[in-house]
Amino acid sequence: MRKSHLASADRIALSGAGENRTVTIRAALAVLLATTALAGPVFAQQPAVAQQAAADDAETGLAATVDDVVVTARKREEQAQDVPLPLTVISGKKLEEERVTNIRDLTQQLPNISFSVLNPRNTSFAIRGLGSGIANDGLENAVGFFVDGVYYARPSSWTFDFLDLERVELLRGPQGTLFGKNTAAGALSITTAKPSFTPSLTAEASFGDYGYRQFRTRVTGPVDETLALSLAASVTDRDGFLDNVNASGANGKDLNDYNNVSLRGQALWLPSDDFSLRVIADYGTQDLDCCTGIIYGRTPNGTWGQTAALTGYSAVIDPNGNDVDIDSEQHLSIRQRGLSAEANYEFSSGFTLTSITAVRDWDFNPKNDSDVLGLPIITQLGYVSEQNQFSQELRLSSPTDQPVEYVAGLYYFRQNLSSDYTQSHGSAATAYFAPALIAFSPALSAALNGTSLFQYSDITTDSYAAFTQATWHITDRLDLTGGLRYTYEVKEADFRQTIDSGVPLAAFPLAAQPFVAGLRNAVLGSADAFNADISDGGLSGTINLGYKVTDNALLYAFYSRGFKSSGVNFQPTFKLPTGTTNVVEPEKVDDYEIGVKSDWFNRRLQVNLGAYWTEVTDAQQQRYDATILSNYIANVGEVRARGVELEIQAAPIEGLRLTASGSYNDAAYVYFPNSTPYPERPGVPADLSGKQISGAPRWQAYLGGDYSHSLGEIGPKEVIGYVGGDYSYTGSYFSGGHSSYLRVPAFDIVNLRLGLRAADRAWDLSVWSKNALDENYVVLLGALPGSSGLIFAPQVGDPRTIGTTLRVNF
Repeated sequence: MRKSHLASADRIALSGAGENRTVTIRAALAVLLATTALAGPVFAQQPAVAQQAAADDAETGLAATVDDVVVTARKREEQAQDVPLPLTVISGKKLEEERVTNIRDLTQQLPNISFSVLNPRNTSFAIRGLGSGIANDGLENAVGFFVDGVYYARPSSWTFDFLDLERVELLRGPQGTLFGKNTAAGALSITTAKPSFTPSLTAEASFGDYGYRQFRTRVTGPVDETLALSLAASVTDRDGFLDNVNASGANGKDLNDYNNVSLRGQALWLPSDDFSLRVIADYGTQDLDCCTGIIYGRTPNGTWGQTAALTGYSAVIDPNGNDVDIDSEQHLSIRQRGLSAEANYEFSSGFTLTSITAVRDWDFNPKNDSDVLGLPIITQLGYVSEQNQFSQELRLSSPTDQPVEYVAGLYYFRQNLSSDYTQSHGSAATAYFAPALIAFSPALSAALNGTSLFQYSDITTDSYAAFTQATWHITDRLDLTGGLRYTYEVKEADFRQTIDSGVPLAAFPLAAQPFVAGLRNAVLGSADAFNADISDGGLSGTINLGYKVTDNALLYAFYSRGFKSSGVNFQPTFKLPTGTTNVVEPEKVDDYEIGVKSDWFNRRLQVNLGAYWTEVTDAQQQRYDATILSNYIANVGEVRARGVELEIQAAPIEGLRLTASGSYNDAAYVYFPNSTPYPERPGVPADLSGKQISGAPRWQAYLGGDYSHSLGEIGPKEVIGYVGGDYSYTGSYFSGGHSSYLRVPAFDIVNLRLGLRAADRAWDLSVWSKNALDENYVVLLGALPGSSGLIFAPQVGDPRTIGTTLRVNF
């Protein structure tokens, strides 16, 4: 009888009229992995008793082999070490043990990653320095974010708490064939745990300083022999890390708090061995008195001294502390929700048809004191945004274990994103933007007071793609893989700008009116509108050669072509240089890689090493025009990234697990004149040709270790004691231009944990510390609006936090 791959371990645990219900899902999966991993002839020929012992060790954490997790990076289930790609995979169990509950924690463990959050809407995720660091509704993301095969279009949706993770896969380099939407720099793919036919309940409570409280739970079980359900929830609340010294501040003392609610419900229907249907619904909210930062310093030639003299206000400059001074409200409200359905049908011929249908929406509502000063300068600045998306993927996979295996499919994605932007100015705006004007005539101090700028943008994207990828098993050890994807996109964009001029121009002295009008035009501009209709297509693909030198060593080399579609410059046309349109042409990426994956000493040591050379042409970057004194998005010359990545796992003795990774990344603008001016040279375009890419550290490293040891039986259960920690290093980098004032210093983060757990993981009690050495660091640096010369750190690293977690499993 043909064996269907749709018959999951969950279903196997249910079969046999309940006879096998005493076997837990985790033990069954551990046995399955132990018997199929690339462990060499010695491990593969272990008797059943030894295999069960290995499964028990995996459950208790005392196993003396490294993990080789099953992944779906190529839309098939494969051992991670068999995939000839620069792939990092982390199991959900490991993330649970190390208290990785969100993407900020996760990125510390991923090699060659840059992650920053100006605020959740303006989230930047870069791989090898290549990403989408510019917050612009008209540009696509260079890094794709997928959850259970569904593309999440808005970076803000990445910042919610993780729920019921099975594994995380990071694919570096263009993934232009099998992944849905514009993954020109790479993809982060998250797989959540399916509902189980064995009933279980997990509950977890954590408490820490800064008022940290987190409650997480997951319950799963069968309705009948064909239907299983699960529900997971997470509620997190934490006070702010920054102290607002402004006595009249609208938010009170604490800023940059965190309040998150996430829910995920799933249903898994297995009416036969040939068909499965998985339906997932999720909902999340965040209400944050966030996000602001500290005034980090100032340049000697800015205008802040004049502003301070006119207003009598001294800015709180606190590069080594956590004091801020803002007077207006700082608050963000975010909501997202989604529904997806994945159906799989396996034909009698062995072919499998997969359909993934999904709808999502996202709302963002901010209130920002964007001048980050205790003066009424910019009293409100932000985008109120609404987004909804629909995606449909159809995929046909050939039978496995054939000389040629292939996947082919169709993909459709539709997104509508609309935003209302407001920028309002208070009574100190003129003294800030034009102090010399007030010094010339104090009567002009109200020139900007009460003025506002309003923008409306709307863009609808329809993306169509057809793709195929095939692997030819030339010999038992040599594989050749090739893939192509053609993407065609249609975008319709609409933009409008209106102005509220505040105090009528006639209220000013006649001789001063030209100066007032000129200042308002420089800060606000004038009414404007445009429409843009764009259609373009691009071919992406890969060719990959993998050779197994031995059963435990894989060599690979490949070339990939990536594609990032056209964008729209959502700003008034008068802020664009003559001859420049609001349309930004597509990016094209060429990536060349070689690498080796290897296991040693009967899977006690795993070493993966890779090297890459990536070239981006027509990169979409922010440029500057000195004639009209305007920043705008346009294509620049070539961007190049080249480097080496190393990943090591080791299990030298029973109970000890070690992990290490490191990367050297030489990412530079090959040709990039007319970039945004440095803060110490306002109005002078910067030439970044040959300079390091912003936000791309050359060196990054991670070291982690866990040791578990049996303490014997305490009461009715065997108890395991464990201790662990990890260290991450990020080298220095520029977060905007190559100004010495915008160079982010290198920083180190150490996390520690200590705990006890039952051998069968029925309970787990731990104490932990994040940033245990209390490293004082920043992630971003930038200049405040205008020519003040004040340097701002919009993302400050979290201070040391200490807490405890109790987890129980039933």
